[in-house]
Amino acid sequence: MDDSLWPWSPTPATAGTTKDAFETALPALAERLWLSRLHRSRSFRPRAQGLQRKPEERGWEAGSAVDVTTASNVIAIGASGDDLGNSCFIGQIYTNVQPQVGTDPDLVTINNRGRLGRANVSSRRYKHDIQPMNKASEAIYTLKPVSFRYHREYDQTQTIAFGLIAEEVAEVAPHLVGRNPDGQPESVRYEQINAMLLNEFLKEHAKVEEQNCKIQQQESTIAELQNGITTLIARIEEQDVRIQRVSAQMEMRSADARTFVVENQ
Repeated sequence: MDDSLWPWSPTPATAGTTKDAFETALPALAERLWLSRLHRSRSFRPRAQGLQRKPEERGWEAGSAVDVTTASNVIAIGASGDDLGNSCFIGQIYTNVQPQVGTDPDLVTINNRGRLGRANVSSRRYKHDIQPMNKASEAIYTLKPVSFRYHREYDQTQTIAFGLIAEEVAEVAPHLVGRNPDGQPESVRYEQINAMLLNEFLKEHAKVEEQNCKIQQQESTIAELQNGITTLIARIEEQDVRIQRVSAQMEMRSADARTFVVENQ
């Protein structure tokens, strides 16, 4: 074993306390053995300053963080990184195209403590207190979509974006807002809004279907009335013809009677 990895060596003064000293030195020994193996594999190295980590530094970099010179708290895994403090760079992700289709790919989430996890879980196995949404989705009618640009420190391209303001959403629908460790509005839960939009769409669709049924009933009634009117008009026309025939017969009889009177005078 490399002597430089052993953090403690027994002396006559400490020979009687070998067991206690070993237990004290064991954590440091384990860490040095771990770093030694990583160094030999050339797959991991501490900060860009070299293999010796400074006492005040608690982070490490896997790969070659060659672009990190003065920044601190930089994590670079398989990437060169940037000289930007409190940042994290991971290689071989952006170039790996993996659309969220099929049954396997999932979304990755992170909480305000840095814990990573997957997001796309919809099974009943993960849920309780399941209730119909009903009118809860009507909260979306109070939201105010806006256009905006992120501050230049976050987006150098200054591309126009569309969305919501978390503070405004928190005033009307607090359950749609994600908050930072200080309790301040930080993000909007857009994936929840999608479900609410679906619920409102289904409600409106049901109303449209009901209206279509009423319209069909009204159209059927109108058709029946039109048929009745057509029949009534036909009857009136038939009666008119009959009345004309009777009038003509009466005129003929009246003329015959006048002729008879004249002839008998």
